[in-house]
Amino acid sequence: PCVVIFCVQPNPKLLESSPRVRKASPPRVAPPQLGWKRANPKNILISAVGDVMMGTDRVKLRARGKYLLQACAPYLQGFDINFYNNEGTFAKANVKPNKRSIPGISYVFRSPRIYATWLAKAGFNMASLANNHSYDYGWKGLYQTARLL
Repeated sequence: PCVVIFCVQPNPKLLESSPRVRKASPPRVAPPQLGWKRANPKNILISAVGDVMMGTDRVKLRARGKYLLQACAPYLQGFDINFYNNEGTFAKANVKPNKRSIPGISYVFRSPRIYATWLAKAGFNMASLANNHSYDYGWKGLYQTARLL
């Protein structure tokens, strides 16, 4: 098995339309008072979440998905590393799936490339691509995802 981990800082030159990203509106919920404290200033605080698959390029969301992570962003504050598993790809639209999608049986995941920006703005700064959907769009899709992140 191969574990691939990337730091999340989307390259705007690789986004399809190179959108200008404005600061997201502040969350409507008050940030939680989690009280994370360092016992030692040399310690590193790490948060880790499981699979993140924000959506599909087949469904158009309001504001291009900009608010999908609004409610969870406050929980990511105060950590040095916010790690997640990127369940799927950010392959470009012209890349064909590696396998056939059969509803209810098999699925191929590709999120719009702009969603990588929203992940970074929410506070995620490390991602794993080691999962069963990383190859849904073949080597080309995996490479494009890794390069974007």
